[in-house]
Amino acid sequence: MSDARLHVMTAHQPGAIAIVQLAGRDAQAVLATLLHDPPASWPLGRLRLVRFGDIDEGLAGRIDDAVFQLMPHGGLRVVSRLIEQLTHAGAEIDDRPPPRELYPEAADELEADMLAAMAAARSPAALMLLARQPKLWRPPPEVSPEISLQILQRAAVLDRLCVPPTVVVVGRPNVGKSTLLNTLSGKAASLVADLPGTTRDWVGGMVELDFNFADQPEATTSLAVRWLDTPGLRRSDDRVEQRAIELARSVIAAADVVVAMRDPDTDWPTPDELPRQPDVRVINKIPLAGSPGDESHALRIEARSGAGVDALQHAVVAALGLGQVRLDEPWAFCPRLKSLCQTIAI
Repeated sequence: MSDARLHVMTAHQPGAIAIVQLAGRDAQAVLATLLHDPPASWPLGRLRLVRFGDIDEGLAGRIDDAVFQLMPHGGLRVVSRLIEQLTHAGAEIDDRPPPRELYPEAADELEADMLAAMAAARSPAALMLLARQPKLWRPPPEVSPEISLQILQRAAVLDRLCVPPTVVVVGRPNVGKSTLLNTLSGKAASLVADLPGTTRDWVGGMVELDFNFADQPEATTSLAVRWLDTPGLRRSDDRVEQRAIELARSVIAAADVVVAMRDPDTDWPTPDELPRQPDVRVINKIPLAGSPGDESHALRIEARSGAGVDALQHAVVAALGLGQVRLDEPWAFCPRLKSLCQTIAI
């Protein structure tokens, strides 16, 4: 049985060029069934123009004796036919190859893990922190079980830099939830109108919030979050709207941060309307120089103009536990490092 493993490194969508990687001791034998030019004769680290059977013409290269990359045109049919030919010749599709196989150019397994984490990370802030990790972990620091446990606990928070956390905004209809989302995203992601029930179901999008590191505050970057705008909380005889509000409750309960919003003419959502307490409270449509009354704990913003939205972004980042992240702190960002810390912590 062949040990050749196939992995498509580019997205499953049309593009100019696709990258298909073939790895394993039998990779050369599998490729020999498709190519006239024996892959064993290819020089290391150099691309060459080849013909992929009767499928296409493109570039190919030998990374090492057991890793090859094929770069045909990025049409979905071309990639599909190439995969069919390679699997017919004995290759197995591997959707989760180890980082060291994906990045054979890496200096070691730790650097390969870092490159894989960078490729998957959604937040620019993650890239700055990940780039410093090999130096912090090489050689592995001598830490006590207590410090290892702290690193693991910190990793549960820092992992939000790679997998976007969810922020949900709740409030009565027309308090400005959709306007705030549009201001943050820079585009009309939600319907905005002065009619109750305009947002019939929760909508949202990816939003990048301003982010600063505690030890280098001048290094401004951003944190990607899933920002969700729920339907306005109100009584309604519309069964469709009420169903949307019920579904939104499950989204609110699972959110990483809940932002409650009101304006000068409406009240906060009542405790029985929400499955959990809000993490941040915001009063919209109040000039920043105006009086917040007895609600000094609530932020004041004008969502339409963007006034006060910077402070709201920082409050959300802090509620996620990411308000004091340092560039010089070790992050157990991959299974290998988490396993190391768990072994020490036990």
